[in-house]
Amino acid sequence: MRKIKYIKSIRLINFQSHKDNTIELAKGLNVIVGPSDSGKTAIIRAIIWVLFDEPLGDSIIRIGADEATVIITMYDGSYVKKSRKNRAVYEIYDSLTGKKEEYQGSKGDVKKKVANILGLRFSSDNEKDSYNIHDQLSPPFLISEGPAGKAQAIGKLVGIDILDEAVADTRKDIVQKKQAINASLVKKEELQETISNFDYLEDEKLLLFKIEENIKVSKSLISKLERLKTIQEDFLSTKDAIDTIKKTIENLKQILKGEEYIKELDSLTLKLQSFNSYLKLQGDISKQINENKEILEKSQVIIQNEEIVTELDKKNKRYSDLLKLLESVNDTKNKKKTQEETFNKLAFLEVIDLEEITNLNDKLVKVSSILQNKRKIEEDLRNKESIVAKLKKLDHVNEISNETNVLIDRYEKLKRFLDESKNNSLRIDKGRVYISNTKKEVENIAKIYAKELKNSGRCPTCLSEIDDIRVEKIVSELEV
Repeated sequence: MRKIKYIKSIRLINFQSHKDNTIELAKGLNVIVGPSDSGKTAIIRAIIWVLFDEPLGDSIIRIGADEATVIITMYDGSYVKKSRKNRAVYEIYDSLTGKKEEYQGSKGDVKKKVANILGLRFSSDNEKDSYNIHDQLSPPFLISEGPAGKAQAIGKLVGIDILDEAVADTRKDIVQKKQAINASLVKKEELQETISNFDYLEDEKLLLFKIEENIKVSKSLISKLERLKTIQEDFLSTKDAIDTIKKTIENLKQILKGEEYIKELDSLTLKLQSFNSYLKLQGDISKQINENKEILEKSQVIIQNEEIVTELDKKNKRYSDLLKLLESVNDTKNKKKTQEETFNKLAFLEVIDLEEITNLNDKLVKVSSILQNKRKIEEDLRNKESIVAKLKKLDHVNEISNETNVLIDRYEKLKRFLDESKNNSLRIDKGRVYISNTKKEVENIAKIYAKELKNSGRCPTCLSEIDDIRVEKIVSELEV
């Protein structure tokens, strides 16, 4: 049984004629009395305004104010507060849950929550047909209703209307379920008829299973085929490389004779070393020859000076005589007679200048030194005549040196060619081993591939059936 709720107080703020007025109500019957136009009806309008949002607009706002507010408080502590300024704003507090909610506007959900807080009951789905509100122009409560209406009203007031609603809902659900069952049966028959049209699918399933198995085998064969193609491409590229190497070997056939050239070059190298020693000796001898030429040139000067030396010897002798005479003159200086005799002896020497004699004496000393050097040079020339005789055989040394340089260049080139030939030989050997291994691997894979094709009996590309002849032809195309 539903618990009856009672309004404890109603507060009106700037609502029509009420500026701020609170009306306290008791649990039970409450009578509001007063003169006309004192605001009694405004209290009922305030309750209806909170419940049903009527009247609409701003007519409920007291003149001079910009906002109206009504607060309805229940004895259980719950309350509903509605304010309106530009639009309606609800504040609902439920004491059972302790939850406070605010809403903008007065939608259906808001009105239901307000009715639940206030404990209102409705006679129909129309939210305005409430058993809790009755105006003065309405007929007496339940008297004007028939038996069914009275029973319904009493049931809703005491809470047994829930049973009627449950029965009605149950009947409705039963009808809906029966309709659903009938529709399901019809659909079942349609599906069974449809399924009967697909009886052949079992055979198709077996065929599909076989096709899937063939596809797996084909995928395996295709992967092996791709591997074979890759191996074939590697084999062809290796074959091209071998052909290139063969051409290189053909071009390098003359290089195989390089060992003989190397021996010849070794011999030429020894000769070159001896030629180099001869060249060095030639350089030393040429240097000595140049020095000897200078000495010979100096010797020519010495030969020319021999006559001067002879002349100087004569003059020196005369100079010695003069010195002796001078000594005697000094001894007989005070003796006139001796002087006269001395001057008579020296009469033929008047043309000789004493200074010239001194210069000649210096030249004589120099010429003596030159003659001594000349003798040494002549001795060196005699020692080197044998060397010069040996060098007469080396007139073609420069030509031999040039030929040797050419041979050295040829030796270096041949040596490089031999190194490249050895490397190419190693590469050829590796290529032959790789080709041999590749051929073996291709043959093994071709055998496996042929076996798989024979077992499957289908073409790897179009999945059509093939015979052994076609299998052999496919395998033969893989041979390289």
